Amino acid sequence: MPILENIRKLARANLSQWLNESETPETEIEAKIRELEDGAVQAKNTLAHFVVSYKRMEQNIQDLQATAEDQSTRAEKALRSGDEASARRALHAKIKAANRADNLMPVLESRRETYHELQESLVEIHAQLNLARAKMMDVRASEICCESPLEAPDDVQTTPSGPTVRHQQIEAELKSLQQKITGSTSEE
Repeated sequence: MPILENIRKLARANLSQWLNESETPETEIEAKIRELEDGAVQAKNTLAHFVVSYKRMEQNIQDLQATAEDQSTRAEKALRSGDEASARRALHAKIKAANRADNLMPVLESRRETYHELQESLVEIHAQLNLARAKMMDVRASEICCESPLEAPDDVQTTPSGPTVRHQQIEAELKSLQQKITGSTSEE
């Protein structure tokens, strides 16, 4: 299935190395994030469809096993009542259902492994998506730091009526610390 291969390739891609080694512009990281988001959506959809198919096959096997047990019971009842022909038909149906169930078991096991691989791929895609988003935030933060002039934080700005309450608290704490330091150095 080409969809499964694409999901596996996307999950195996070493995007962390690409993101860390290159000084990529914001647009390239955004494109990679979009690609990862699309891959995550595709992986989720594929996983959902796969689960439905897997559950159907699992139910089919359970039904075949139940049919085999039921036919075995019928054969036993038929033999007790002396109807050998009905017992043979029931045993034939039992063997047929049991064989079909046995033939489907390896397919079910293979699908179980594929299901787990898809789950792991989805987890890996989400991890790489989070890494790419973190890198994007770093890039944006560095751009903001480089572009904006150094200003005092908002809570230290003065208002037309004077310093803000927070600024006053900072100043009071600073004076208290200075007094402690001055007091401790004079005691030594």
